[in-house]
Amino acid sequence: MDKIRNELVNYIKLISGEDINISIVNVDETKMLPLFLRMKYDYLTGIFLNIQIVLIYSKGSGSVSAVELRKHIDLIRKALRKPVVFVTNAMEAYNRKRLINKKISFIVPGKQMFIPEMVISFQDSALKAPTENISMTPAVQYLLLFHLQCEELEGLNLKRIAKKLGYGKMTISRAVSYLSSNNICQVTGTKEKGINFGKSKKELWNEVESLMSSPVKNIVFTDKIPELALYKRSNINALAHYTDLADELKDYIAITDHDFKKLVKTGRIRDYGGYDGEVCIEVWKYNPSGLNKGKYVDPLSLYLIFRNENDERIQLALTIMMEELAW
Repeated sequence: MDKIRNELVNYIKLISGEDINISIVNVDETKMLPLFLRMKYDYLTGIFLNIQIVLIYSKGSGSVSAVELRKHIDLIRKALRKPVVFVTNAMEAYNRKRLINKKISFIVPGKQMFIPEMVISFQDSALKAPTENISMTPAVQYLLLFHLQCEELEGLNLKRIAKKLGYGKMTISRAVSYLSSNNICQVTGTKEKGINFGKSKKELWNEVESLMSSPVKNIVFTDKIPELALYKRSNINALAHYTDLADELKDYIAITDHDFKKLVKTGRIRDYGGYDGEVCIEVWKYNPSGLNKGKYVDPLSLYLIFRNENDERIQLALTIMMEELAW
């Protein structure tokens, strides 16, 4: 902690000419924060340009996505009522650009300071212009989640990838084109094209997570679980399975849009609606059965369902689940 504090003081002095005295935030103030945020970050404070700011520094070695960080900072600012600045020892240029796009204040000592609330932006020359990050299609997201959790796709040609994922070759070709144009992967080969990500799975997840969306297309309720081997347990049922979170009596199941329509057409689901029932059916944009062999939906899709949930218990459970992933 002393090392990062000294680096901050020296860096701020170097680039702004301002002296800043940085100290640890009073413990009585941090008690107002949710438990998972107290566990996640160390808290420093100082007066910069006549404004008192809070500086947060991750306690662990794991990185945090831009979406998570935006949510965490909003909660901390609301509790402490001060501008909040994220501090890290190192961050790739593309990740710094993601924080800038989301107007997240941050400092990388020796590299860059960006505090939009105070109209401050100092950066190094390595920061590149952002690519045009259009939201992912379900096929792109499914490809990435399969690679991250099921089987590495590097070294396979597009035809084999399409077969493994259950998509047409043209759909996979368009998915790879999206990934390549956004500098997420490199296309290899000429006649038999393949993909190469060139980074660890955890690095890849941190790069793409902000571009992903919840897999849930629609939600309907019924009073009886349909007899269908392809569904997976989802939502609270799945989060309770992966963590110590208490489960609920309501059943949550995930199926594809194709399977749901088939169940309705064949009369295996008769009475359903959009308001209430003993069973909540999540109609997914992609196949939940292809990403996990067990009874529950895969952890990363589950994270995407809950990542914007404000419930402190759920956020703590998500943090635990993600930290236990075997990247």
